[in-house]
Amino acid sequence: MKLLLILILLLIPAVTTAEECNSLTGVCNPAGSEQNWELAQLVSQGLKFVLGFVGLIFLILFIYAGFTWMTARGNADQIKKARGTMVWAVLGLIIIFSSYIIVAFVLKSINF
Repeated sequence: MKLLLILILLLIPAVTTAEECNSLTGVCNPAGSEQNWELAQLVSQGLKFVLGFVGLIFLILFIYAGFTWMTARGNADQIKKARGTMVWAVLGLIIIFSSYIIVAFVLKSINF
């Protein structure tokens, strides 16, 4: 849990420094550009951020499961726990990406 908190805190400066300011008016746009954002673009950027975060969680879970498996020293309970963690992490990733495909299809079909 502490590792996840540290990773989030390390990502905050990267998110907050993406701000650009208009040289004529001096007004800063937190989105990082001077273009006007539409709702579809905001939803798309939000989905990309969420998918990136989910990918990071998947990677952490998979590394944790691999570490648990490698340090099990033949203990069947730890190996079973590590294998279960890997299986559920992959299934979760499959569900997240399928939901993204469904949302993208629905948004495309209603011309959003």
